[in-house]
Parts: sequence; C-alpha cells; structure tokens
Amino acid sequence: MRLSKTRSHIPNSSCYSGYWKLFWELLLTQHLFIATENWKSMAKLRRNWSHVLIISLALMEYSSAKFQPIIGVMMQNINGMHCNDQYAMTNYQSFIAQGGAGAVPIFVDQPDSYYEQLIPRLNGVLLPGGGLDNLVTSPFANVSKLVFDMAMKMNDGGVHFPVWGTCQGFEEMTTLPLKPQQDLLSNCSGTEGVLLPLNYTAAAKTSRLFKDMLPSLKDTLGKAKITPNFHNLCLSTKTFRETQQLNDFYTVLSTNVDVKGLEFVSTMEAKEYPFYATQWHPEKINYNFVNGLNNDPTFSTAMIAQYFGNFLVQEANKNSNSFHSDDEAARFLFNNYPTQFTGGNGAYLDIYCLKKTDAPKFDRNM
Repeated sequence: MRLSKTRSHIPNSSCYSGYWKLFWELLLTQHLFIATENWKSMAKLRRNWSHVLIISLALMEYSSAKFQPIIGVMMQNINGMHCNDQYAMTNYQSFIAQGGAGAVPIFVDQPDSYYEQLIPRLNGVLLPGGGLDNLVTSPFANVSKLVFDMAMKMNDGGVHFPVWGTCQGFEEMTTLPLKPQQDLLSNCSGTEGVLLPLNYTAAAKTSRLFKDMLPSLKDTLGKAKITPNFHNLCLSTKTFRETQQLNDFYTVLSTNVDVKGLEFVSTMEAKEYPFYATQWHPEKINYNFVNGLNNDPTFSTAMIAQYFGNFLVQEANKNSNSFHSDDEAARFLFNNYPTQFTGGNGAYLDIYCLKKTDAPKFDRNM
C-alpha cells in the first residue's frame, strides 16, 4: 500500500505568517513569565502544569505555523486563449488558496531539469481543465506524464504526494496509467455548461475523498444541480469496466449520464496513490459568476466547494517537501504575475497569460 500516514502541519497563508509569528511570540512570553513566577513556589506546582502544557503546544504550533503547502498548477498552450504562449485560469489558484495553500505555475516547454528540480519542491500538483486536442502528445500531456511518473515514484518511496485532475486534467489522468498510453474518451452530449448532481457509487461511502464530508453536504451534492460541467468528451463507464488497467488503478466514486443516455465517470480516485480526478469543476462552484452558469450561492454550495479545496490542501500537507528558501518559494508563486480578463464567456474569466521565459530561476543547491 503506497498511501502514507498523515503528518500534522498547519497550513498558513504566507501573508499571515508574520502575524502568526507575533501571536505565538506574545503567547510564549506571557506563559513563560507566569510559569517562571509560579515555579518560585512549590505550592503552586499543579498550576504550573497548565502553563507548561500551553508552552509545549505553542512551541509545536509556532514551528508548524511557518509551514505552508505549495501546489503546482500545470500551464498549457492553446490557441485562441488571448495568449501567445501558455496560460492558466485564475480560479485554480483561488481554489488552492481557499484551502490555505500557495500555488505556483508549472510551465510547459521546459527542459526536464526544470521539472526534476521543481516537483520535489512542491507538495502536490493540480492538472486543470482546458481544451486540448491531444491528451497523449501535446506539451501538456508530455509534462503531465513526466509529473505523474515522478509522483508515483515519490509515493512509492514513502512521500505522500497528491495529484488532482479537473475536467481536462481528469481526462489526462485516464490516459496516464495505460501502457501504451492512449485516449479512450467518448463524445458526450449536453454536458457543456450544465450543472449536475452526482450519482454516487457504492465505493464513495468509504472513499478517501468523500468519507469525511458532512452527510448533509454529501446529500446535497447527490441531489441538487451543483457540479459545473464544461466538457464534450468523457470516459464512459462501459469503457472503464472493459479496460483492466483502469480498473486496477482507479475506483469510480460517481457517475453521470449525458442527454443521450451515455453513462460516464464523473469522480474517481486511485486505489494505491493519493490521486483524485473530477470530470466536473469544483473550483467553479465559488468562482464562476457570469452567463447564469454559477450555482445558487447558498451556504451549502460554498461549503461543498470549500470542502474539496480543503481536502486537496490537507493531502498536500502530508508531505514536507519545500523550496530551498522563503525567497525562492516567493519567486515561483502565481502572485508574481498579472492576470488578464478574457471577456467573460462563462467558462474562462481571468487567466494568467505567461511565456515560457517567465519561469523563475531556482536557488543554487546548498
């Protein structure tokens, strides 16, 4: 079994790290003073234990409060996206940030040495949606394969390294375990720009992805039209059942049906790796607000979206990979780049439009 046990870290947004540091410094100072005064009188020994406990907890929290998982989002180069080179949608960065992690672009069209240095510095990877014509030979596909193999190797070595795929990322992840790698997708009808409830499989109840979701939220997700779908290709359940390599690697957690009655896989997770994939867009639940495609903004829908963002960050929080310095990590964050508005066509709003030469430099090995 390659899934590793949880390590306890507290995700922390870098913009708040200074406040956390000040908070714990003040708390430690206060309780160290109280404990010191109390130790002067052995009659107050019992009271000291509470302060010692608080000091111990504060020290643990203070050390871990400086830890922030950083997740890489794959860039892609597609014509017609107002970009001459490569882009990523901003809502993936927002999705990761809402869970308390930082996000960095993973540039395509880079030498292998770039990925060999970057991926071990990350705590997880997200393969985003898009509109690629080829899931096997495109630059996005080539880098996804390289990253997928590196992630498997890390997990095999005991490092809990999650990979998440959304829509196109889901579709890409259906090709990656296959030998030879191939595209097994079918055409779907009426699944472009629609909201659907999930049809859970029996495996969903005990799955890693769904088992800790509040029953009320899980029930809403299975009954209400919440999940945003923006795809015209899908992996049919028939194809999944007939493809042994997919059966061996993934467990289907939910399905949906297109307007012509074709049943397709909508959520899955790997059996032995922390890999998760949704044909639908959890990040769009909270970050898509035009053309009537956004959900009814209820507390439940917001919490559902938050749950998946939290889940991914918690998975990333189970390894201690890191950049070599805070300055190095800061150079790689999406926050360094401006966003560009695409005109509000519903599927794509703000994007990061970057060039491969925008990829930052790594610190020299120390």
